[in-house]
Amino acid sequence: MNMRIRIIGGFFGLFAGLALLYNFQAITREEDRLQEVRLRALAFQEGRLYADRLESVLSQNLTYAEFFKVLIQENPDMPLEDLGSYASYVLGQKQGIASISMAPGGVVTTIFPLKGNEAAIGHDLLQDPERAQYAREAMERRIPVSQGPVEALQGGLRIFNRSAIYLGNGTEERFWGFSVIMMDFETLLKEADLIPERDGFLFSLKGQPKEGGEDFTWGREEIFKDEALLLEVELPDKYWTLGILPEEGWEPQGNVLLRFPLVYYLLLAAIVTLAYHAAVRYQLRSLEASRDPLTGALNKRSFEALVKSRLKAGKKSKGLLLLDLNDFKQINDTYGHPAGDQVLRETAAGIRRALRKKDLLCRFGGDEFAVFLEEAEGRDSLEAVLRRIKEEAGTPCQLEGALVPAFLSGGGALYPEDGENLETLLEVADQAMYQDKAGKCRKSS
Repeated sequence: MNMRIRIIGGFFGLFAGLALLYNFQAITREEDRLQEVRLRALAFQEGRLYADRLESVLSQNLTYAEFFKVLIQENPDMPLEDLGSYASYVLGQKQGIASISMAPGGVVTTIFPLKGNEAAIGHDLLQDPERAQYAREAMERRIPVSQGPVEALQGGLRIFNRSAIYLGNGTEERFWGFSVIMMDFETLLKEADLIPERDGFLFSLKGQPKEGGEDFTWGREEIFKDEALLLEVELPDKYWTLGILPEEGWEPQGNVLLRFPLVYYLLLAAIVTLAYHAAVRYQLRSLEASRDPLTGALNKRSFEALVKSRLKAGKKSKGLLLLDLNDFKQINDTYGHPAGDQVLRETAAGIRRALRKKDLLCRFGGDEFAVFLEEAEGRDSLEAVLRRIKEEAGTPCQLEGALVPAFLSGGGALYPEDGENLETLLEVADQAMYQDKAGKCRKSS
């Protein structure tokens, strides 16, 4: 072969390599753009889920200030015992409400419950510089006005919702005072199942009165400086802003390589393998974004795909747990399916509290959950996690004023001791779970 052929062959080889590199970079940039679009869509879905939960809990609780306002307007001389009965009912139904108080003329004279709230008795809302502007706004606008979360006189971060009460009408109308609902901020967040970090996302919450001016900030407030996705949480007189941002930011991992084009010359021989792994990574991320809408846990399909992938990643000991709610059908039959859904949500939240961030939670079936432990140091470690889950998720749920027990049966399997594939591990964990369930049945009999 003469030199000319070699030169031409080298030229076309170089041209083909450069063309392949250019096309690969173009495809990669487009894939990254689409991946960012999908990541933003997933962030919106996750953020909207928690914003709606928060808005629902707030709206339900805040309406009770208007409820007590109407009670006083209908009967200004209502006996304290009757007012206390209404308050006891509301406090028993809404865990986020810490207290209910009445402030004739703006001075707090009555609080339910009184225990723990004695410091607020005699407090003049219209003379307190930190509260007067909110109280007067409620008087002027004739709507419930919220404040907080702020530090309460009796301690703790609280949210106050005040309704001004007027008696009579027309020229004979006179100001009676305020009805005040006080909510515990931490309990409110717990009811909405909102925490600063979850499932690869960072969350933050800030208050923003409609006339402007920041009110408070909770969570990872730095994300508001990093192009966080913002969603509104509506209150009667203002709104809060919920921010959500992926832990790694919006740009997909891998873009750093594009800043060093010479690296691609070393990777041209492996371009097909890299494309394959990029596709696998893309599929896994899409699957990981697919969740059970009721509990927020992974669905069965995405869980299985993620577990199989992680089992192939190495021989390090891992664990699999299967969990089943005992007598769940009886709960549905007794209290109805909405109550059963609430039990499932609270059970999932309890299981999640017992796990580490890198562990996976899946709603595996109707009342069945599966857990994948990224690291399990042995049988004792597996049993310890199972006990912790039962403690966190096995507490009674309050449904329609009654405490409903939510007991879990569970069993586990270790990788690779009990099996080297997901199917085998599921069989072992399933047998262990039913042995646990059978043991409970023998004890109860």
